[in-house]
Amino acid sequence: MTRFLTAVLFNAAALWITATFLHVFTVTSFRPGETYADVLTYLALGLLLAAINTLLMPIVKIVTIPLYILTLGLWSVVVNGIALWLLGVASVQLGWGVHLTEFWWETIWAAFVLGIVNWLVSLVARMFGVSAK
Repeated sequence: MTRFLTAVLFNAAALWITATFLHVFTVTSFRPGETYADVLTYLALGLLLAAINTLLMPIVKIVTIPLYILTLGLWSVVVNGIALWLLGVASVQLGWGVHLTEFWWETIWAAFVLGIVNWLVSLVARMFGVSAK
């Protein structure tokens, strides 16, 4: 359970940093202009992304094993793009959350940046003794 909560916090931080620096990736709060609502929005999106990564992505990874082998692992960027697209679809149904201006290349680019930022956040957290694994 602690691992999942740590993943939620790491995802929320990575989503916030990615939305700050990437113009094709925006996050709409459920109450725009209120700081606590922004924080809760990022935490909710982090929870949703952690749930997608925990429940759905293992199935997608198993089904696409040949593409992982064929591309020497580069397919993982596309799989992360699928997870980000699913997060966008789920959050749009709520009326707030992640909005991507374009689908294909921008989603893949945002997923790549999100993966790098998430790795950096977990690296810094590991320096302080906090780990999601």
